[in-house]
Amino acid sequence: MPPADRPSFHLISFNLCPFVQRSVITLREKDVPFEITYIDLADKPDWFLDISPFGKVPVLKVDTGEGDETVLFESAVINEYIDEVTEGSLLPGDALKRAHARAWIEFASALAVDTYRMMVAKDEQSCRDAAASAHDKLAKFEKQIEGPLFRGGAFSLVDAAIAPALQRIAWWARRGWGRRRAEHSAPYAGSSVHCSIQRSAASRWLASK
Repeated sequence: MPPADRPSFHLISFNLCPFVQRSVITLREKDVPFEITYIDLADKPDWFLDISPFGKVPVLKVDTGEGDETVLFESAVINEYIDEVTEGSLLPGDALKRAHARAWIEFASALAVDTYRMMVAKDEQSCRDAAASAHDKLAKFEKQIEGPLFRGGAFSLVDAAIAPALQRIAWWARRGWGRRRAEHSAPYAGSSVHCSIQRSAASRWLASK
């Protein structure tokens, strides 16, 4: 879709959410202008609850300029839509390879949940359990990488999906905890320095800590 005909995008976000970060990365990678509004998930405004069926971020408001606004939710859905209405594609053209990429995007969501559990664990054992689960997933994911990115040299929606989790694991490793587990992501380290990823708000926060 030519830029002149492209809808306008308004992303509703929480600044440290890995799932929102995926959509920011995708928008940055596709060089798409967008507006972003941050909310407090501990005090969700009524207008947000009215448009978000699950009460979760991200939510993308899409204005086609024809007098109506459509709301999309779930990062994988948002990212595929953005990819489809902008130049180029971050998914393979082949149907089987595209389905394979979608499967690993779903897998990346489970890894993101593990890293969240590590961050909010109330005791050391809970943190270690979450880290062990993340470690197992990284070992499986590593076998799928063509290198240096998931599809070789081409950035994809799988990279956008997995990068927030890898950044959080690297954040833990810089603090000397779980370093052995973090080593599983080393062959994939190129994804975490990709320019679109570094330009997301969560990336800047993690880098500063």
